[in-house]
Amino acid sequence: MVWRLGAIFLCGGALFAVLGFSVPAAAQTPVDDAHPALLERYCITCHNESLVDRGTVPIVINVSALNDVPADAELWERVIRKLRTGSMPPMGRPRPAPEDVDELAAWLEEEIDRSASIRPNPGRTETLHRLNRTEYQNAIRDLLALDIDAAKLVPADDQSYGFDNIAGVLKISPTLLERYMSAAREISRLAVGASPAAPMGETFRVVSDLSQYSHRDGLPFGTRGGLSVPFNFPQDGDYDIKLELLDLFAGAPIREPHQLEVSLDGKRLTIFQLAPRDAGQDQGVAYNTGPDELVVRVPVSAGPRVVTATFVKKTDALSESIRQPFDRPHGEGDYLLYQPHLGTVTISGPFNATGINETPARDRIFVCRPSVPSEELACASEILSTLARRAYRRPIGALDLDPLVGFYEEGRLSGGFEVGIERALRALLVSPDFLFRVVSDPSDAVPGTAYRLADLELASRISFFLWSSIP
Repeated sequence: MVWRLGAIFLCGGALFAVLGFSVPAAAQTPVDDAHPALLERYCITCHNESLVDRGTVPIVINVSALNDVPADAELWERVIRKLRTGSMPPMGRPRPAPEDVDELAAWLEEEIDRSASIRPNPGRTETLHRLNRTEYQNAIRDLLALDIDAAKLVPADDQSYGFDNIAGVLKISPTLLERYMSAAREISRLAVGASPAAPMGETFRVVSDLSQYSHRDGLPFGTRGGLSVPFNFPQDGDYDIKLELLDLFAGAPIREPHQLEVSLDGKRLTIFQLAPRDAGQDQGVAYNTGPDELVVRVPVSAGPRVVTATFVKKTDALSESIRQPFDRPHGEGDYLLYQPHLGTVTISGPFNATGINETPARDRIFVCRPSVPSEELACASEILSTLARRAYRRPIGALDLDPLVGFYEEGRLSGGFEVGIERALRALLVSPDFLFRVVSDPSDAVPGTAYRLADLELASRISFFLWSSIP
């Protein structure tokens, strides 16, 4: 079935869809006698079949085609562009009066536009359009109030002409499906936090050739270098924050003390003191603090936090190096640093997990709380129907909700109410209704005619076009 949407207008903040139908075109306005005469005199002498066969000119212009301009709209669009830019007739050839050229171009434009308004044909998109990696990340953010790095969970998408949102190349394979299943498991665990989280570690690296002699954007004033790490702590518990410095050349140890501050959400956790090495200490040691000593264990509540590690900047009155350093502290293979530079920040945990407090993701998910076991099923159905309606971008029915409730009941038997919700959320995130944008015709649509897009379908298309996310 051919789908046609005539035009979309934004008017006073409201959105309207104007539908076009397959109806015969209205009769063309009569051709002014001056138009064929102009073509005969200035165009046909070159744009004829003989010269096209020789390869001298690219197109043939027939005067008789003026009687049905929309039938060969693509050809006349090329003619209009040449006339409007003044590139035809070419320099050195006789040219018509400018007002005659404008009149012919305006008439051609009017005929093409009038036909297009009567019989719009915007084409049809692919039936299945998988969310690309950016859309997937944004959809998770808007659905669950959870920021993720999709690049760590799913591979990069194929591109076509430099674009990664072309439905025709966004295919899915068994391997990619496994990655989506793994991502859904990780995301549902982070969002709900009901399943016990085994201690895990994640390392964040500073670009090795980035100068850390001065202040970096986003870090506290009065500091230099360092790194700021947004991190989602999965559960309440103790976490280790371990720092490692870039390797210092053995012949260039630090010459004065430095302070390395670690903070969480802007609150200082500790300051590591880096002092010059002692006399007689190993020549390969740049400072007297061992790498295993740059670790702090702190209790952290679950949720998104910001971990910051940076050096306390000394006053400019005290030179921290023999000479003013270059912005790029070292070249490839040259690690001669006169001030310590942060290399990595590793966050490990949770240790001694004590559960989970409220987080933005849990506030978004748990729209109700059962007070007694008899209320759990009704509450779970409300939670899952709310999530599914937004994730699937359409109204849902029993056929959509029943499978999710089945996953919930399976999880509830093994771990309780929240584990059941986590299990159902995992199933929702790998559902084709979430991963794909499906273009389906209404059951009552008549073949060969246009039909109005449903409000949610139109909102979904516009939302993905403007924000690459769900409405």
